[in-house]
Amino acid sequence: MEKVKGQRSKVKGFLLFNFLTFLLLTLFCLSLAQTIPEPPPNPINFLFRALEREAGKNLRGEVLERQLFPPRAVPEQTRADLPAPPFSPVWIRKNFRAKASFGEQIAGRDTWRIDLEPNNSSHPSFRFWIDQKWNIRIAVQERDPSGEITFDARFLSFNGDPKPRANPRQLPLIEAKPKLEQFVNRETGLQLPDGFTVFDLRPRTVGKDNLAALEVRASNGISVLVMVFAPIGTGNTPRIVSRNIGGSFIWVIGNLNRPELEQTAKSVKAPLDLGVLLSSFQNLR
Repeated sequence: MEKVKGQRSKVKGFLLFNFLTFLLLTLFCLSLAQTIPEPPPNPINFLFRALEREAGKNLRGEVLERQLFPPRAVPEQTRADLPAPPFSPVWIRKNFRAKASFGEQIAGRDTWRIDLEPNNSSHPSFRFWIDQKWNIRIAVQERDPSGEITFDARFLSFNGDPKPRANPRQLPLIEAKPKLEQFVNRETGLQLPDGFTVFDLRPRTVGKDNLAALEVRASNGISVLVMVFAPIGTGNTPRIVSRNIGGSFIWVIGNLNRPELEQTAKSVKAPLDLGVLLSSFQNLR
């Protein structure tokens, strides 16, 4: 009998030990869960708030910028801060899907990574790394439709914490210019890729002789597509299409799949009198 009682006592002790162990592990896991931050539930809103906050903060340090498109003579350069490209919150919401996740450390700091994936797979994607404490960008990246990195800028080191700007900078917002888009479509027949909207139209010069030309800029919210009506052609590359339209030329330049660039160039009616187009633009202004 005493032997049975002893065995029961050991069983009770074992069960009590297991229960206490389970309870402690549960409490530890709950405590750990409370200390681990969750990714932002609304990634697009979180990104826009970070950009707004950044307009009032001055974060300086050493930034490594690597740009393959648009091409430049020296792809890698250093600068003191991140570039602030123009964007449109409305068009980004319309043309992109956003996802938030834990990002890798940038210059030793924990980040959230916000991925903007285009609804149209022929368009580029973007990544932003937001500092988890400062809540501003500390790295940005653009990838072409095949996934190749065409632009990357990230802090390598910081000159201390972000400091308030004496004069907060204006957000580089872009907006639709329907009058300009109607003018371009009426005069040239230009049809833009899905999701792109004209936001700028300006005169420019091309070639070593500074010949008069007209440049159209369109965006899907963050990616920029440039079209140039010029008296001369330019070299064709995977991201540049040049088409003869009856003595004048249309250049289409963008980080899109080449078939989309070609289709945009083909939409322009030919022949096109560049002199008449430039004159009509002057009257529009």
